[in-house]
Amino acid sequence: MKRMDPAAILSSIGGLLGAGGFIGFLLFYRAHRRKIHAEAANEEASAADRVASASSKTAETATGLMTRLEKRLEEVENQMADLRCENEKKNLAIEQLLRRIETLMRGIKILIEQLETNHIQPNWRPDEWSPEDIKG
Repeated sequence: MKRMDPAAILSSIGGLLGAGGFIGFLLFYRAHRRKIHAEAANEEASAADRVASASSKTAETATGLMTRLEKRLEEVENQMADLRCENEKKNLAIEQLLRRIETLMRGIKILIEQLETNHIQPNWRPDEWSPEDIKG
């Protein structure tokens, strides 16, 4: 009897084990194929559901932020309108006061001229003034 080479024996055993493993895999895969595909589909659906849920929460958060920002913008616009109105009232009051000052200054100049016409020196004279000095 002839002796076989140990490498050949190991190769043969390895080949048989590899072929057996492959056959076992095929049998296992065929037996569990539907379950594997169902689990994969279930995981995909679960992932899609999580993405949809996260998107929905993100949209709700964004909508809430937009609502708050719109409300705050409206408040700021109302405040700006109030400030413009108040500013306009103050500008009108300033214009009225400037006209009054101009009238009083003209009256003072007339009185000083009358005093000087009667050879009376006034004890006081106002500083030179013009409305343009203030409006600038």
